[in-house]
Amino acid sequence: MDMRKQAVRIGIVTAAAAGALALAGTGSAADSLRSSQGTSSDLRDCAAAAAAEGWSGTWTGIKVDEPVAAGSYGSITISNRSRNHFDWSSTTPVQVVFVKAGPGANLYSYGDGSIGDTGLQSPMPDSISHALFCVNSDAASTGGGSTGGSTGGSTGGSTGSTGSSTSGASDPAPGSPAVVAAAPTTTTAPATLPGAFKPPVAKKRPAVKSRKLSLRFCARIAVSRKSLVVGARGPVSLKVTAGALAVPGLRLRISGAGVDKIVRTGKGGNVSVNVIPAKAGILRITSLGRKGCNTARIGAVGSFEPPVTG
Repeated sequence: MDMRKQAVRIGIVTAAAAGALALAGTGSAADSLRSSQGTSSDLRDCAAAAAAEGWSGTWTGIKVDEPVAAGSYGSITISNRSRNHFDWSSTTPVQVVFVKAGPGANLYSYGDGSIGDTGLQSPMPDSISHALFCVNSDAASTGGGSTGGSTGGSTGGSTGSTGSSTSGASDPAPGSPAVVAAAPTTTTAPATLPGAFKPPVAKKRPAVKSRKLSLRFCARIAVSRKSLVVGARGPVSLKVTAGALAVPGLRLRISGAGVDKIVRTGKGGNVSVNVIPAKAGILRITSLGRKGCNTARIGAVGSFEPPVTG
């Protein structure tokens, strides 16, 4: 598709002759330059800029605010950003791009639309305040149309050609593309900058460290019961802690009342064991291999009498 592209400096600019360029998706930004009337307040959004230029239709688009950094802004991607230059590409055709800095702006017109360009620049030598990427949504919905202007030529939706103009004349609006996706509102799209900071994810502390930390404390033994019956099997649950931490893998000795047994705590510092006292007395549970805070005790009382049968 052949399309004419213009660059217009709004504000204090120098008149120059208009030129044509055949665009196949992308092109060079420095093809033509001509003067146009307008003020910086006209460039707050696509609708205001189109009204200042005397274009008809409903103009919408995307505004990229300072610093116009490289990155993606909705359907627009900005790259090769340096001083007052940048390249751009789009997933949908764009008809007009305004590049503003200071009191003026450069206007790049792409006829029926373009999906990218290179070397766009602002009127200032080392800054860009914002950029507007605009589309005539009315022309897009009807497949063509003409726009107004005091001395500019009309633009056809089928050819995308623009009439030439002289210094001080209004810039004719670009023609409409055959198919253009619905443009976003004129509110500023949030910037997604490359290399954005991501906070580190806190790692869960491994359970094995709890034993190392617990070595600073003595081992405290808790028992589930206080007494057993002589000659009867009785389940006993033990739990060992050091400070507020469980102590797994610790050996415990159960001795007294005819019992001498060694057990080891499992995960969570717990262990269960069946004990049968042989005689009355006191069973003592002590820790082996590390200092204990206490000695747990269980009393063995009475004597086991089997039930009488027959």
